[in-house]
Amino acid sequence: MKSVCKYCGGKQLVRWGGRRRYCSPCDRSFRVPKAGRKPSRGRDMYLLDRSTYRRIGHKKKHSHIAIIKNVQKEIKPIATPTDWLKKT
Repeated sequence: MKSVCKYCGGKQLVRWGGRRRYCSPCDRSFRVPKAGRKPSRGRDMYLLDRSTYRRIGHKKKHSHIAIIKNVQKEIKPIATPTDWLKKT
């Protein structure tokens, strides 16, 4: 799919870096959406796939200690069942 300018619809675009494009007719630059799959989150891999910290670390090429810290950081904002009971 060919990119078009989001302001004027022109097709004369110039790449300005990785995701930035410049439209010469309207003299504006803008960012295009990132292509590809979104990276899987360690939290989802740990909770849903029931994968171990070491296995996730091996897949993402990080240490298992870094994965533990990241998963705990991602899980922290999730409400627990006791939080639901406190609200009622």
